[in-house]
Amino acid sequence: MLNLSGYDIICELPPKNGAAIYSARHIPSSARVRIHFLPVGPLAKDQCESIYRHFLPLKNLISPHLARVYAILRISEASASGIAFITGDPEGISLKDWLARQNPLPWENFSEIFVHIALGLVSAVNDLHKAGLTHAGLTPSAIVIVPENHRVCISDFAFGMHTAIFPDGLTPDSRDQAPLMEDCLPYISPEQTGRMNRKTDYRTDF
Repeated sequence: MLNLSGYDIICELPPKNGAAIYSARHIPSSARVRIHFLPVGPLAKDQCESIYRHFLPLKNLISPHLARVYAILRISEASASGIAFITGDPEGISLKDWLARQNPLPWENFSEIFVHIALGLVSAVNDLHKAGLTHAGLTPSAIVIVPENHRVCISDFAFGMHTAIFPDGLTPDSRDQAPLMEDCLPYISPEQTGRMNRKTDYRTDF
């Protein structure tokens, strides 16, 4: 179990894209937060620095379409070594779970719901790109939706951490170091496969 000063770990959530996820409470403010922890080997300091520098602008990015990133911490201890993202705990459920519950789909107003969700996601990506960032891991499980009003926000940046480590894509040497959830594979760009001889850029999010 991860131990961070100033945070009370409430429970461990299912991992995503190689990152451990915890529901926690920020002790000074009593605010509920989520901690996304990506383990990085203690000898791979360059990887930690690469992730840290890549995502540092997120701390200054305030958008209704993105989970607020309160802190990005480099952790180097005997029990854990890696990067921890401290984010807000957004209201709602994952878009993946919401879609699974829509059986059958609400065809009567489906086009209106689709446009509402699509505009929210486009706004989120626009806010990221304006800050000079790419997400590089947009999947239904990285998006939270409020079922009552279909408001969406991006809540998970774990897969994008791997892009910061491996900008040339998942090479044979890096695939074992970057475990992928099966639901990521249908959504990654060709550049992320490591077979295009091109670096990933903002077009990956499209």
